[in-house]
Amino acid sequence: MNFSQINFKDKRILVGGAVAIAVTGGLLFWGTHRKVNVLTGDDFKYTITGYNKRGDFDIDELKLAKRIATVIAEKDKVPETVTTKILDDYSSSDIIDGDNAKDYLENNSSSLTADDRDKVAKFIQDIQGVSVYTYNNNDKKSTEETSQYFDTDERELKNGDKVTVEVKTPSDSPIKSTTKTFKIKGLKQPQTVKLSSLYKHLSLYTSGIEGTTFQKAKVKFANKPKYLHSHYASNPKLVKDTKLKNGQVVQVNTKAWAKYLNNQFDNKHFVVDKPLSFKVSGLASKKQLDYSQVIKEANRYIKDSYLDTEIAKGGPTAIYADYNEVDNDYRISLYYPLSKESIHPEDYKYLEIAAYGFKLKGNQFVASKNAGESHYYEEKISNDTKNYIRIK
Repeated sequence: MNFSQINFKDKRILVGGAVAIAVTGGLLFWGTHRKVNVLTGDDFKYTITGYNKRGDFDIDELKLAKRIATVIAEKDKVPETVTTKILDDYSSSDIIDGDNAKDYLENNSSSLTADDRDKVAKFIQDIQGVSVYTYNNNDKKSTEETSQYFDTDERELKNGDKVTVEVKTPSDSPIKSTTKTFKIKGLKQPQTVKLSSLYKHLSLYTSGIEGTTFQKAKVKFANKPKYLHSHYASNPKLVKDTKLKNGQVVQVNTKAWAKYLNNQFDNKHFVVDKPLSFKVSGLASKKQLDYSQVIKEANRYIKDSYLDTEIAKGGPTAIYADYNEVDNDYRISLYYPLSKESIHPEDYKYLEIAAYGFKLKGNQFVASKNAGESHYYEEKISNDTKNYIRIK
């Protein structure tokens, strides 16, 4: 047909038909290849909460995971009944990494057609190609992961920070690779608390022998302010806590304690406004240690267990104390010389009585409910006593 011979009306019909075909084809192409931006729409929800410098940015990760999965399932033509089963979960990770779909495929393989099994398998492959990154623009995280990544929150934020959410997908994914940046605002200011306001609640507790490593010195709460009861608030540490002597002034590491408390509380900011120190008291004097009860128990044990001719007269010639930090008690080693009439070979020179489970109260060693004795024959005083305190 000669196009020039067609009247104007017929030409309009032909042109209109061509346009209709082009539009229809374009719509079909777009419908098949369109990319969905999952960072928009009603299913993308996020919150900004907390206090300045302690702020939280959180995406509703379950909604996001389900939207991503729904888009991919539609593209892969997974039956709606199967998609519903795959998304019937409260775990976003099980959805986004394909575990739910794997479980469904494994448990229902026999009831699915070969075509549907292929569609679910393709869905698993496609959803595992989607990664979501969330990062503070001040310290951007790497988005070059080789495996799937699904990070939907950011912490320790302050007003004015910018948080970027980035979606990365393969070229053939129906999910659009995109980024969206959010400015952090509206975070409340934490209450400023002077650290010195807590000092009146603290006391120094000491035990042990002064000037040695056999001692404990700790700062503890005598009573806690009400707002500390709902938190685990560790006690402050001393700058120096060993080999202390009565009358010595010790400093508290207030800077480290304020930093610790600031990590525990979002709604409060602790500032060091004054130093804190304590004067040491209550440690036993090494020169005034009273071990008479230990001697009494050891002598009783010897009298009940040995002949009078076995031990030389005069009692122990050396006494050593070893500290048990776990139970906060002492093991006392008493060395009694053997007599010339001893029935043991000449190589043995001492009977060691080890009295354990003694507590130090003031300057006196007192037997606890766990106290007891054991004995050993020794050729010489044990080398282990180099780590003990000699008290006689």
